[in-house]
Amino acid sequence: MEKINCNISVYKENSIITISGIKDSDIEINYSGDVDFTELVNSLIIVIDEQKEVEYLIDNIPDDNEKLKLILGTIEDILKKYNENISFIEDVNENEDDNFWDSDTNNTTTTNTSNDDDLPF
Repeated sequence: MEKINCNISVYKENSIITISGIKDSDIEINYSGDVDFTELVNSLIIVIDEQKEVEYLIDNIPDDNEKLKLILGTIEDILKKYNENISFIEDVNENEDDNFWDSDTNNTTTTNTSNDDDLPF
């Protein structure tokens, strides 16, 4: 599977986190006040059709700023959930070949690929 490589950089002097690699321009998240993840989420919505997982590297991880650690943790959680959804979509696409439409009976038939044939029900 192809991956999107992105870098997450923290600029303490400007109170900005930049995320590069998801789209053509950097995503900037200002953490001096209220934090808005909308641009990150909207960018992921746009690239979800590419069905590529996001690999990320965080530069300049802070040791002393609890708010910044929380924000970076939230960004990581967003990216992990995105990757989980990409994996789910890939699994569904792979399993679509196991399902087919039976035109004679107008029923969907699923090919049984498990070894559960010996179950009593």
